[in-house]
Amino acid sequence: MMKTVIKFFLLAIFMSFGLNANAQHGQMKKGERADKMLDKMKQSLNLDEQQSAKIDVLADNHKKALKELYQNEELSRKELKESVKKENDLYNQNIENILNDEQKATWNDLKKRKEERTEKRKERRQNRMEDEKMGKPMKKVDDNDDEK
Repeated sequence: MMKTVIKFFLLAIFMSFGLNANAQHGQMKKGERADKMLDKMKQSLNLDEQQSAKIDVLADNHKKALKELYQNEELSRKELKESVKKENDLYNQNIENILNDEQKATWNDLKKRKEERTEKRKERRQNRMEDEKMGKPMKKVDDNDDEK
């Protein structure tokens, strides 16, 4: 009986270390990533208090709209993709309406760099799929290299 209790206790300790290690390796809770990106955007665009408040409202509304779209089981995959694109386009347009000309230029540059990173990831994914088909070993690639 005592050995079982000790084993259980040791197992619990090891599991807690494992969970703590995962948390330290950059895993974020739901919503933290979006909040971090929003904070980074505010800093990059040098938003004033009023602009920041407006964008917070936009971001909350955008998040709710996307959640509703993803929960709508009546939409086909194609309809969902189109609806999400429309919602994202509307969100981006609403953000641009809040920004001054200098901020818009920075915003457009940030979007362009994001699109370039996304395209590079797609190319790497496609190359990995082709390599797998041909039986070539996969190379480890760090997605964060795009941001340097």
